[in-house]
Amino acid sequence: MTCKWRKLGVVFCPTGKSDWMRSHAAVPIAEHVRDDIFKIYFSTRDDSNRSYTAYVVIDINQPNNVLEISERPVLEPGSPGEFDDSGAMATWLTYYRSERFLYYIGWNLGVTVPFRNSIGLAVSGCQDDAFSR
Repeated sequence: MTCKWRKLGVVFCPTGKSDWMRSHAAVPIAEHVRDDIFKIYFSTRDDSNRSYTAYVVIDINQPNNVLEISERPVLEPGSPGEFDDSGAMATWLTYYRSERFLYYIGWNLGVTVPFRNSIGLAVSGCQDDAFSR
């Protein structure tokens, strides 16, 4: 049996007001915070087309009503020459021994190809009770 998905519409689209969040809300990842509240991580772009990871917080019952938008990036591009100097795009979040591990795509511009992708890993230093497992 095939399930038919029903689109509910846009949850979030950057306004372009932030230097590091000019465009894009791609590769969403949902993290259950508590009750009906979810933090949705996503990839955004700056004026130089570099990727950053940001988030919005929503109530899953009213997904078009954003409760919070990150004021700073969760992940940002690395220093020049590093594997993620053109972007850090979160792709998967998991928990292990009470810690959060965020896997991400690090990318940089290439010479023989338009860009190169690699897998990166970030660990949260946050001890927020809302995220305890």
